[in-house]
Amino acid sequence: MISREHKRFLTVLGLLALLGVIISFLKPPVDSGTATTFGGQTMGTYYIVTLAGVDVPDEETDRLHRLVEAELRDINQAMSTYIPDSEISRFNRFRETTPFPISPAFRTVMERAFDLYEDLDGYFDPTLSPLINLWGFGHTGTPEEDPPFVEITLALDRVGLHRMQLTDEGLVKDSPDMELNLSAIAKGFAADQVADLLFNEGFVNVFVEIGGDLAVRGKNPAGGPWRIGIQVPERDGPEDILMVIGLEAGGMATSGDYRIFREHPEGFSHHILNPRTGRPAVSTLTSVTVIAKDCMTADAISTGLFVMGTEAGLDWVNRRQGVEALFIDRVDGEFVRSASDGFDRFVLESL
Repeated sequence: MISREHKRFLTVLGLLALLGVIISFLKPPVDSGTATTFGGQTMGTYYIVTLAGVDVPDEETDRLHRLVEAELRDINQAMSTYIPDSEISRFNRFRETTPFPISPAFRTVMERAFDLYEDLDGYFDPTLSPLINLWGFGHTGTPEEDPPFVEITLALDRVGLHRMQLTDEGLVKDSPDMELNLSAIAKGFAADQVADLLFNEGFVNVFVEIGGDLAVRGKNPAGGPWRIGIQVPERDGPEDILMVIGLEAGGMATSGDYRIFREHPEGFSHHILNPRTGRPAVSTLTSVTVIAKDCMTADAISTGLFVMGTEAGLDWVNRRQGVEALFIDRVDGEFVRSASDGFDRFVLESL
């Protein structure tokens, strides 16, 4: 089934012939000024790249596009559970408790994952693959109803990153049936990698978005900070902008219950699971946006904070440097915003 983000990207591609621009769904139209933009599909969603202040010739744009596509293919081949022979799929099928050799990119992601798993007290956990599949948000298909309690309990016995070790020889799992799912960190890593690739090609003003995860460098086409819209977290409503953020360096990611979910006779289930209960996280929180030094970090932290909830999440952010967050709760049919102590310095417009 085509995701909502994928459908949106296809709509944008249809508009390109008429408008001659690409518009990100999580930000206002690109500011006036010289810019080169291209995009495509990756990781089951869309990606968009904008290089500000330069009018890159078509031949050079095509070369850059090919470089980006190759980088994203390599990352997908390493970390996509939807590719049977990917590195992560082979690790998940590996039934030994000896080291499984991993690539440098995979190691970079896992090193950060171990750090954030500990720092977030387990609320971010990339070993949730059995539960993600059980709830129908993975590569195994969608069940007709919520899984029974006994199956959730059995899946929880296979969860916990503390049951894996990263050694010089590779990645080791304590139990042969443990699996990884890096969907809460891999998109952010990919956005960072693409931004670094283009920066190393000599472009200092770079905007990269992969399905709502953002990595930016420098200025926008108008010479100011990149303008990024935070969407009203309405599941079936219009894609209105709630707030505009200005960012010149770092990454930003949003986790919420309004993008990937399914409705069924028993109610509503979203894809962000609580590692302690094995069920979708339950609170009034509907969206959390994180700004951090890089998108990989923002991606993983936004997932962990969503599971924590607003009160504990705000306390966590305010005790750390280099991370800011905006929490949006749905209370009595209204959206209530709560921001970390330093978040306001990034706000350009509050609508």
